Amino acid sequence: INMVERNIYPENFEEEKEKLVQMIRCFPERTTHDKSPLLGKMTTENWARLNYTHMHHHFSQFGV
Repeated sequence: INMVERNIYPENFEEEKEKLVQMIRCFPERTTHDKSPLLGKMTTENWARLNYTHMHHHFSQFGV
């Protein structure tokens, strides 16, 4: 069951959405660490996949 089905919404959805959009736009510009403490050596592609998977998980939580 996702957050929408539970009737749980952020207080200011539009503000939170804009923050997320800005963060996503910065992904290609951000410097990443060469190594994750948990996953070890990470390439740019590895970091992109990790971010995609993480965002997909949270979008699913909110029924997006």
